[in-house]
Amino acid sequence: MVIGRNSPCPCMSGERFKNCCGVSGVWEDLETNGLYYYDESFALKVLLSKDKTFHKYYFSERQKIRKRVYFLQSNNLQSSASFGIYDDGYMIVNKHPHVKVEDSIHVAHEIGHLVLCSEGYKHVRFKNLEHNNKSIMHKNLNDMVYDPIINERLLKSDFDLESYLTLSDSIQMKITGNNPAGLFLLMTLFVKRVLDFRNINPNISPDAIIFNKMVIEKHPQLVHQSRRILEIIDESGFKTSQEAEASLIEIINYLELKDLFYLNCI
Repeated sequence: MVIGRNSPCPCMSGERFKNCCGVSGVWEDLETNGLYYYDESFALKVLLSKDKTFHKYYFSERQKIRKRVYFLQSNNLQSSASFGIYDDGYMIVNKHPHVKVEDSIHVAHEIGHLVLCSEGYKHVRFKNLEHNNKSIMHKNLNDMVYDPIINERLLKSDFDLESYLTLSDSIQMKITGNNPAGLFLLMTLFVKRVLDFRNINPNISPDAIIFNKMVIEKHPQLVHQSRRILEIIDESGFKTSQEAEASLIEIINYLELKDLFYLNCI
């Protein structure tokens, strides 16, 4: 895409290209990878004007993020929203240039991830950095611990967490677990579902959760490890950055993965 220097910037910031992405190079750099950068005020315009819950959450939490956030659109995104790390900041990826109201809680959740990064929560990373782009095992471990923290905050901010978790269940129930990566994901999801649903019902039994019933029935070999990981988290905690780090280190040691992973702030 060739953009004239005096043309309106395609990121919809309202600036001319030569004064905006023509300087930073962001639009053209990302376009080559099938990603399209949009100015944050443009990307969130509809959502902020039509969703009072998101509006309140955004202006409470956005200021806590210490690095620049790039809002991107991708036609190849499988989920409703995702976050990632860019050269000099973070990115939130959505399917649409304007985030739709129905994606409100999904984008709020990704903002929550970036807040945790800014609060000093350490994330599991591969020691061989190339593997961070080839495998999602580290993401599985991070989400297992950090998604429930974020979801608790979303619940306190009046988002409909129960509907969000029900939707997640309907998607995750389709995971087959027909390879080692799939089985590892199922194991971490077993734990995450318990921590997630405890936000709604603190006394819920792991066996009462629909997703976990599926794991118990179809992959009983995963249950012992999943329950032990839950015990580790219950013993070490996970709500503070120090507790989360202690739990993740203990889990990595228990799974004999310390040669693969380390923890750092991202």
